[in-house]
Amino acid sequence: MKTVLAEYPVLLSLMIGITAAALIYGWLQTGKKQLGIMGLLVAVMVPVGWYVSTSWVTDREQIRALIDQTAAAVGANDHETAVAVIGNVETKNRARAELPRYIFDLIKVSGVQIRIAESSIPPQADVDINALAVVSAKGGQFTNMRVPRRLFLKFQKNDDGKWVVVDYNHTPLDGRPDTYSSRRY
Repeated sequence: MKTVLAEYPVLLSLMIGITAAALIYGWLQTGKKQLGIMGLLVAVMVPVGWYVSTSWVTDREQIRALIDQTAAAVGANDHETAVAVIGNVETKNRARAELPRYIFDLIKVSGVQIRIAESSIPPQADVDINALAVVSAKGGQFTNMRVPRRLFLKFQKNDDGKWVVVDYNHTPLDGRPDTYSSRRY
């Protein structure tokens, strides 16, 4: 229910609006003022519900914003901003070693799947992303190559309540590691 309230303002407004319309219809059919008053009160809840839904930022929305910010930083070749979202020193060092080997011209993120395990302590999330990069290798091995990749990110909520990446891996779209994958399992 929390997800519907926070992440789907149109659906929430639609549900409230249908309830208000049903109450007003009941008033018109029966003539009972209480139904009409309740219908108007519920109708007033539509903008309230919309406001609550758009202002309440969920964990899933926070993670999605981090993904978009990091993709923009990688696309701009701003490596320090890109690795700032990483909370694990070992993982951060791996990313710092990997990113400077390439020059990114474009990053497109699609197919983001976020699975949050709120019962874990601290809360964790597994993210599966499809991305397309237009990239050149430093040293000229290849130039402006379109590279579709699948990224697996593990997020963890730190003590400040912020989400950070604790591990990542990227593979071809089929999920099997290749020579460019950050890890081979």
